[in-house]
Order: sequence, then structure tokens, then C-alpha cells
Amino acid sequence: MSRLRVRLVLNEGGEGAPLGQIIDISREFERFLRLLAEDSGIAVNRRDWVARKFENKSVRFDVEAPTGSDETAIEEFNSKFAAVDSFDPAAQKLPTGVRFATVLQYAKAAEALAAHENVSFGLYRSDGDKPFTYKRLSKLRANELQQRLNEKLVFKTTVQGIMHNVGIEEHYFQLRERKSQRLLRCDFPAALYDEVHAAAALPETLVYVRGHVSERRVDRFVESVKVEKVRAAPAIPDLLGKLFGHVPDYTQGMSTEEFTESSWGEDE
Repeated sequence: MSRLRVRLVLNEGGEGAPLGQIIDISREFERFLRLLAEDSGIAVNRRDWVARKFENKSVRFDVEAPTGSDETAIEEFNSKFAAVDSFDPAAQKLPTGVRFATVLQYAKAAEALAAHENVSFGLYRSDGDKPFTYKRLSKLRANELQQRLNEKLVFKTTVQGIMHNVGIEEHYFQLRERKSQRLLRCDFPAALYDEVHAAAALPETLVYVRGHVSERRVDRFVESVKVEKVRAAPAIPDLLGKLFGHVPDYTQGMSTEEFTESSWGEDE
């Protein structure tokens, strides 16, 4: 088995690099390596990476995992590294099998660079003595990537789910969203306190939450909801089950989601 390795190159063509810059870039790069290794099925603890094979002139050294990995895992790591490096946020789709946090951390690896500088990463094949390719990350590219990754979409809609963990001081609750089964943070104004707690008193009851949703543009991941209205679904599942399909024109041709939206009595 071979060890997972990546070559780090700073101040290419120059002589040395500021110590503080080396420390900052190495810290952020280690976090990226750890996340990408996890995405590739390779577990490496934070303090277990080894720096070796240092060279003079520009700062060059290998960052190596402490234990061996099979060839398939290393190939997957290299493939995902290349996908992150070439990622276009405008595509609104993350690289396959790579988390949002991993891509964002890649951009952070260049935060300590000056505006005109870049950092290069050499990828090794499992049986290679030298990197077979280098990926270069500039400060400009890193800034653009972070900006695009942090863009949000805010729009008004209704989400459905089961309410959990109502906060008292901060006025929020978590909603187990019906479709994704994710927990969404829902912040509500003090005026809705009684309504929220009344809905929370009905365990496992479906709740409709109306408000402004904040969503990551890059992958349409819902981050939070600013609640304007809360409504618990009627607790009559047996009756609804008997009626299901007996009045096909009840929603007037609208889908369930569209009918739910219209039931709030709002124009938008």
C-alpha cells in the first residue's frame, strides 16, 4: 500500500517565504486535506500528517498521511482534488462526492497569500516518485471562489416538517424537514411565541412554516428560515386517509405544494 501525498509549493521562483505565511497556509491546507481525505474514504487525524522532503529556494515539501492507502482511494482523492480545483460555482452543483465545507476550505488555503501570489499543490500517483501534475491556486481565484460559495438566495415559501428543540431566549426552533429529513433552524419573532409553543406541544405533528428561506446559491442548501407564520396540520389522519382520492378536483388542478401555498391567503 502507498501513502497519500501532496506536494506544497510556496513562493515559486523566489527564495524562502515568511514564516507566518507558511504557518497560516499549512494550517488551512491541512484542514482541506483532512476533509478531502474523508470524502475519499481515507481517515487521517489532524496531528498525524507528516511534512517531509523539504527543498530550498522556493518553499517545497510533501505532506504525507502516516499510514498506507490502497491505490483506488488515492486515485479517488486525486480525482476529487482536480474536481475541486476546476470547480465552477456558476454550475450550481458541487463536485460529485465532495462536501461544501471541503470546497470552501480549499479556497481558504490561499487566504494568507498576497494579492499577486499563488500556491501550488503537486499530486502523486500511488506508485509515483514525483508529482504527475500540479494544481495552482491564486489569491484572486480563492477570493472569487469564496465569494461565490457564500452567495445566498432569499425567498418566501412554506416548508413542512416536525418541530424540535424550541429555544426560549433566542426564539428559534429546529424543523425536521419532511422531504430532506434535515434539521432546519427556524428563527421566529416574539409575537409568534405562543403559536410556536402550541405547535411544539403536539409531538410528531406535521407543522407548516411560512417565511423567508435563506439558501446557498451554489447547491440550493437551505441554511435557515425567518418565520412569519406557523400552522400545525389537523390531527385527523384516519379521516384524511379515507377521503384521499375521493375528491380529485378539491385542489382545482394544483399540486399539494401549490395548494399549501395558496392556503395562506397571500397573493405572492
